[in-house]
This record gives sequence, C-alpha cells and structure tokens, in this order.
Amino acid sequence: MKKMLVYALGTVVGLVVLAAAFWFTNPMGLRDTALANQIVKMRVAPARLGNPKTPGDYGMAYNDVDIITDDNVRLSAWEIPAAVQSDRTVILNHPLTTTRYGSEAGLDGVSAEFLPMVKHMHDAGYNVVMYDHRGQGDSDGGLGKSAKGAEAPVGAGVTEWQDVVASLKHVRFWG
Repeated sequence: MKKMLVYALGTVVGLVVLAAAFWFTNPMGLRDTALANQIVKMRVAPARLGNPKTPGDYGMAYNDVDIITDDNVRLSAWEIPAAVQSDRTVILNHPLTTTRYGSEAGLDGVSAEFLPMVKHMHDAGYNVVMYDHRGQGDSDGGLGKSAKGAEAPVGAGVTEWQDVVASLKHVRFWG
C-alpha cells in the first residue's frame, strides 16, 4: 500500500512538473495559441446566459418587446416606463458575457445584477430600455449549438453597433 501511495504521489508531482515546464517554456507557442483561441471563442461565441429576474421582480412595470436590427437580427428587450410620465429615456447596454439582467456567475465568478440600478433610474423619472445584444440572453444570433434564430456572431463591438442603432430607432418611436 505504501509503495502504491509513493507511486501515485510521484505521478502527480511528475505531471505538475510537466505542466509547469509546458506553461513556462511555451513550446511552439502552444500555450499562447490555446489562450488566444479561448479569448476569441469567448468573444465571438460566448456562453448564452439567461435572464433569471425581470423588472417585475423589483416592482417595475415593463413590456417584453422585440427590436429588429437593420441586418434582421431580433433583439429581445424590456421597455420600463418611468414611475411618472417622463420624456427622459435611458438605453442600457450590457457588457460581453452578461445579459440585460447581468450575470449570476460573472466573468471572474463575481455576480452582476443591473436591475437594482435600473430601479433607481425608474424611481428618478427615467424611462429605461434594456436589451440583450445579438447572440446573448434571449436575443437571436450566436454560432453553432448556442445559436438562436438566425446565426449572427457576437463581434465584441464589430457588429453590435447595429444593435445600438436599432435601440436608438426603437426609442425614437416608443410611446
């Protein structure tokens, strides 16, 4: 038994030494290539997250609406009218790897929830429009198995400008 334990421990130590040698020597640029591929994948096809809470969970009236971009991608959005009649409107965009709700786990394991902030804007007399960018949340887009509706890559800003333009057009005619 002692001999088997020594053998197992030696194997684990050997694997750790090999992994460290691979990491620090970066043979043929494999480490850098693997990291770059992961970053690109995360940017153009991030994991699709849901919206576990809605403005209703914070006592705000809201409407589920669809916003259609000029390249025909359907964006899922919430229209949240101000607590009192208002001509002031805020459009909230979300960062990559979150949704209009936020993220329960976050990029680094730290959760982010945007609705408490929105509640303050709502109570201060602002109408709010929140939408999921293409390929994220409940909006269409994405690539491969995570695609919803028509495929549309997440572009880390390269294509999302069309989402912003569509949200601006939507607000212009909201009311």
